[in-house]
This record gives sequence, structure tokens and C-alpha cells, in this order.
Amino acid sequence: MVWKWSCFGLSKQGFRSNRHHRIKHSAAAERSPGIHFWAVLAAFLVNRLGRRFLFLTSAGLMTLFYTAQAICFAQYSEHGVPAAGHAVVAFVFLFFAAYDIAFTPLIVSYIVEIFPFHLRAKGFTIFCFVISLAGIFSQYVNPSALAALGWKYLLVYVCWLAVEFVFLWFFLVETKNRTLEETAAIFDGEDALQKIAHQGETRELRDFLCQTTMKG
Repeated sequence: MVWKWSCFGLSKQGFRSNRHHRIKHSAAAERSPGIHFWAVLAAFLVNRLGRRFLFLTSAGLMTLFYTAQAICFAQYSEHGVPAAGHAVVAFVFLFFAAYDIAFTPLIVSYIVEIFPFHLRAKGFTIFCFVISLAGIFSQYVNPSALAALGWKYLLVYVCWLAVEFVFLWFFLVETKNRTLEETAAIFDGEDALQKIAHQGETRELRDFLCQTTMKG
């Protein structure tokens, strides 16, 4: 939504400089190698900095840059300030750089980490389904809403990003340097570790008995 419909909104408002169209058509922000540098860097630093730090940094910067983008969009729409139109494009790139700090390299791996084994496949399926619904919403709802409300519609996403940051602050669990079993204990309690250990002992005993029977 950020890139495609911001450019659509700027074009509708008359912002049609050659530089704007060159950036729009030849270097879409979400495909820019320079932006994905931050995703690669975060992937290498995740065990040093931790998941929580990266997610909070990413969400905080996304909220900041998107708020700045909304302000610049409003300035260009209401007052026709050319510098504000160029600033919107700059903040789009900064927004995607902030997104790539955590959500590109960690969103899938973190989902896998926090789900216990018996729920992992179902949880990941629900995650993919929600992502698909968000894509459908972005494709069909955002253009109509932006056309009807203009820059004011960006405030909806400013509020959403702020809520997302608050949610991550209070509920995101750090999984750095923890095994999957230790992570399960955070969500399910110490009983989960005992259950996992008991299942492991039972499985080892069953395998031992099977091997003994086959040898006999």
C-alpha cells in the first residue's frame, strides 16, 4: 500500500516530475537492493541484538517515517509544496528500510519459533492466510479509500502502526539464545518442559524395546 498508492495519490495531485516517474517505474522501493541491505544486516545481527530489539526498532521507525510521510502528503495536497512531494518519496524508501530491519528477515522464523510443534503447521497456515487477506484488502480497498479521503486515509495506517508498536512492546517475547523447548516453556509454563521431557523418554524407551525385539 505504502509505495503504490502514495505514488498514485501524488500523481493524482499533479506531482508528475520526471524524477518522480523514474523512481516510481524503475526502482520500486520494495525491490531496491539498497533497502534490502538492512534485512541482510539484521539477519546477521539477530542473535546479537535480539528479536525484540529489532522488532521494536523496526515498528518504531515505521511509525515515525509513515507519520512524516502523511504530514508531507498533506502539505503537498493542501498547499502544493513541491518539496513536500519529494519528501513523500524519500520517506517511502525510509519506511521500507525500517520494515526490512525486522519484518523481512524475522517474521517467518519468529512465527515458527513461538509455536509448539503440534501447532506449528496450523499457526503458520493461519499466518499465511491473514497475510493473503491483508493483500486483498490492500489491492481493492486502499485505492478507493485513498481516492475518497486523500491524505487523511494515511492517518488510518499511522494509528495502526502505533497500535502495532504498543502491542509489540507489551507482548513480544524475546527468544534469543533459547531452544524451541525453552521458548515453549515461556508460553505454556514449566509443565511444558516436563511434558516434552517425558515424551522424549517414552520415545527413547519405545525405540530401545523395538531394537531389542528385533535383535531377539
